[in-house]
Amino acid sequence: MNHILNQQLRQKKEAITKAVDEHNFPKYIWLHEKPYRLQALWSIERLLTPDEYWPLFAEVWCNVENHWQNKDIIPRMVKAKPRRYELIMTDEERDILAQCDDTLTVYRGYQLCNAKGWSWTFSPSKAEWFAKRFSLSNKWAVAQGQVLRGDVVAFFNRCGENEIVVNPKNVRPIRGYSPRLGEREEK
Repeated sequence: MNHILNQQLRQKKEAITKAVDEHNFPKYIWLHEKPYRLQALWSIERLLTPDEYWPLFAEVWCNVENHWQNKDIIPRMVKAKPRRYELIMTDEERDILAQCDDTLTVYRGYQLCNAKGWSWTFSPSKAEWFAKRFSLSNKWAVAQGQVLRGDVVAFFNRCGENEIVVNPKNVRPIRGYSPRLGEREEK
């Protein structure tokens, strides 16, 4: 079995090299396993124009589920190219964000290991769903905060999540909820 797995790995590495040589950057990214796609995008960022980078950023962001594990590169990723909302978001997503107040109330569901993340939502119930979905215990929480619309990197509603991508440093905490304590806490 090891022989087969090693052969598959060699073939994948060859396909990845070929994709870069052919400047087929979407293929390069999708050849990587899901948890490593943000890192793959970052590894080729210097080869991409803003017109190529931002649509790929949006696709990868909406595809991966482990943003918090890439917390060290995300700040550099969102500053790597001049931000182009028309390339990051769909027309509908841009319209929804444009109709929002200047100050947005957002929620984040998390486990204790990933409290400070870039993914927030307009929906408290969606935040709770995210907090609970991988939790094997009751060590999850939902935070509520406010963010200025101008600090939002992107709004994605492609999966019905009403996701706000924002640097956690730009979110002013209002309140958190910890079910393991069984009561709301002012933060």
